[in-house]
Amino acid sequence: MNKKKLLSINVFPLSLLFLCCMQVHANQINGSLSASSLLSDNTLKQADDPVDERQNVYQAGLSADYSNWLIDADANYQWFSHKYAEHTQADENYADGSSHVVFGKKEDPLALDLSHSRHMLLATPDAVGLIENQQEREILSARPEIRKKIFSADRITLGGEITRVKFPENELQNSRRDGVVLGWIHPLSKASVLQAFTQQQEISFDHSPLADYKSTSSLLAYAVELRKLQYGLEFGYNESDPEIGEKHSAPTYKLIANYQSGFHQFNLSANRSLTDTSFGNGNLENSTIVPDSDGLSVDIDRIDRTNVELGWQTQALCGRCVFSAGISAVNDDYLEKDEKSLSLYTRTRFAYSFSTAASIALSGARSDVDFDNELVASDYTLNYISLEYLYQFLNGVNIRLAARNEDRDAGSVTGQNTYEENVYSIGLGYKF
Repeated sequence: MNKKKLLSINVFPLSLLFLCCMQVHANQINGSLSASSLLSDNTLKQADDPVDERQNVYQAGLSADYSNWLIDADANYQWFSHKYAEHTQADENYADGSSHVVFGKKEDPLALDLSHSRHMLLATPDAVGLIENQQEREILSARPEIRKKIFSADRITLGGEITRVKFPENELQNSRRDGVVLGWIHPLSKASVLQAFTQQQEISFDHSPLADYKSTSSLLAYAVELRKLQYGLEFGYNESDPEIGEKHSAPTYKLIANYQSGFHQFNLSANRSLTDTSFGNGNLENSTIVPDSDGLSVDIDRIDRTNVELGWQTQALCGRCVFSAGISAVNDDYLEKDEKSLSLYTRTRFAYSFSTAASIALSGARSDVDFDNELVASDYTLNYISLEYLYQFLNGVNIRLAARNEDRDAGSVTGQNTYEENVYSIGLGYKF
């Protein structure tokens, strides 16, 4: 498995390659290296006969931003090597992160948007969060666009989309998304804009052509950017038409709002969309600190998804501390099978800085996942709490001490997939 994962990285991130070639002109490039040793008292996360094991994790990171008269690019990747002293699991090497490069500025008549992302997911919605129960999803997209200015300020756009989704360890979920989008952009003021878009996509699965479907959507969007408040609203309609099976249509919407006042910052998002088990949320960064499947399952399926999230961060408690809290809910309705799931996530974090070098952070998270059909997947609750101390030297070296507790209740009579685990770790890192 280890060798397979290394060989699966066959598409090098284009924006990362570009940034490395142009690093002498880059706005910012940061790197990191770290090595950590972890001691788990239940390394297999099981209810009976827990196994103690030392695990070594080696990590390398790279983040970069670049901008000039033609392009805007950014990249943020982490590479991991996970070793198990008692060989209870196979050693794993994997990557997590994304990169994005745009050729063409906002007013240019031509543009090309390239993006790449790689993210680890649970193989099934109710899987226990072992590394061996997770797999990588890689998404590579190219979006060329033609823009034409009409009247005094309005613009129309015509763009294409070519997206490839790959699962190195589960090729049955590999998919292709090819489409075209027509848009109209009308600035209302210096701080607001009105947009309308219509899009058509053809989604095909490499190994399951009978699951192919077409997606058509239209939406109207309004966005405002003020000094303290930024928000965007989208309303529209989406229809998916499969090769075999019934059409499904539903209204779609999206709300994103950010408000900052004094020591407080609030974030709100809500959306409804049609997606599938292969693409999910498109590898968007997850605000939860516990593993999730993003709707991935054994079988290919279309998903009618509703998602709501609220977050709050404040520095009002003290001058040296930051407190944050959030709650989110994801409702997935699988269209091809009799299954629905509701996932509720809560999280909190309190960080205190003793000095510019020393800090401590206490984090907690809870996941409540409920499935309508227990024959397909089992409900569970997962509680996670961690305490971390970090000391950073002036030369870029840092030392990290941490402890965490995981408590999972699967709610089953047999106790399967119910466990408690304590993990203690020490790590040494370097940032440059």
